[in-house]
Amino acid sequence: MGGAATLAAIGFLVSPAAPAQADYDCYQQGGYQFPGGEVVIHYPETDAETRFRVVKGETHVNTAAETFYQNGTSLPGRITGDMTKGGNVIHLEVTRGSKYPPLILDGSIGPDGTPLGSFVTGSLDRQNWDSPTQFACIPGSPPPIPDEFQRKQSATVAGGPADVFNIAHNDVPDPVNGIQGAKIATLADGTQVSLEGQCKDGWCRVNEASIPQGFGFVEQGRLTF
Repeated sequence: MGGAATLAAIGFLVSPAAPAQADYDCYQQGGYQFPGGEVVIHYPETDAETRFRVVKGETHVNTAAETFYQNGTSLPGRITGDMTKGGNVIHLEVTRGSKYPPLILDGSIGPDGTPLGSFVTGSLDRQNWDSPTQFACIPGSPPPIPDEFQRKQSATVAGGPADVFNIAHNDVPDPVNGIQGAKIATLADGTQVSLEGQCKDGWCRVNEASIPQGFGFVEQGRLTF
């Protein structure tokens, strides 16, 4: 991250409790907006953070930001970008002064209302990012889950092991490297999983105890219902 040294760790906010049904419905429909107040973006590999403030109700951002490092230094800059697909898929760019390349972040909102994804900067390998900040639900009642999905609340991995990713690949297009997502687990053939929400564009969000964070995204073609 720009060659910053690593010394004393920066503290970060505690993740919020599990969402209410209304928040879950927001996740189902991709209906999130930026919350009011401070937003924190956390980079686990370096334990650095970018912080900025935003007005509630926006699905785009263009404002001052500051990135903080473990050695107590920080770099001022700006954060720009937006959330698409109704406010669920995120693309952001974080600048850090004039000496360092920007951080290009792609990701999506998880079912607990907090975003996560991966980023690139300069010639460094792609790394993960997450946030303890819970985003706000866009007002309005989402349509009900179709009856077709009501009959598909569980599934079985079929055709060999299935990789699990932190995001649905085709939700986060990368013009240079193609679709990107971090592999977080592999499910053995025959593993039973539960589904959260309706499968979208060939990807399903699954729950399974062996996945480190408890959930992830699997290609729909690797599952039988």
